Amino acid sequence: MGPYEVEVHGVKVNVSVSVVAEDDRLIVEKLRELRTLLKRGVVGVDVKMLRDKVPSVLLLCVEGHCLIIPSFFCWLIAGRPTRVSETELKELLSDRTICFVASNLGRLKDMTDHPYSAFPYDGDLSLMIVNTVVELGHLAAMVLKKPSLQKKGLHELSGEIGMNIKPVSGTCSDLGANIFSEEEIRYLVYDVYASYLIGDKLLKML
Repeated sequence: MGPYEVEVHGVKVNVSVSVVAEDDRLIVEKLRELRTLLKRGVVGVDVKMLRDKVPSVLLLCVEGHCLIIPSFFCWLIAGRPTRVSETELKELLSDRTICFVASNLGRLKDMTDHPYSAFPYDGDLSLMIVNTVVELGHLAAMVLKKPSLQKKGLHELSGEIGMNIKPVSGTCSDLGANIFSEEEIRYLVYDVYASYLIGDKLLKML
């Protein structure tokens, strides 16, 4: 689907988006496709929560391509047998040549603390996500040697490295849905794409 326009540094950038819901084979295909796009070993990650703080939507971003998997976590905790896509995601997360970055690691940590944790039947995968993803604030503080950046958001962090990523506007009416409007998709991919851009630039500065 897409491409969709995301404004970064005053420039509208086209982002290709794939939305895949409850199709195990297609999810695996898209995860593998995402890996083929990896050139610099950076993957942006985001998790959107339902109102009761249960993780729902998984988002991954590489280069100018974002993958949205609606209801992915809810699908896995339904007590069904292990999905091939779970195994594929584990393999992706276990690749030590890849740096996974997110703008709010606190939301990901909620997975292991919440009574309806994303993977209550597969704790190793839950911990793998929490332990693998690097908080952008932590990465920026380390690279730029500014401890005060650890709790900064995307907008502030982008300014520190010469980018101008504006705070996201808009909303998504139902994060438990499998179908989103174009405006909702723009809203959903904004943070994960921005995370990828910031993480990629920070790693180039090492």
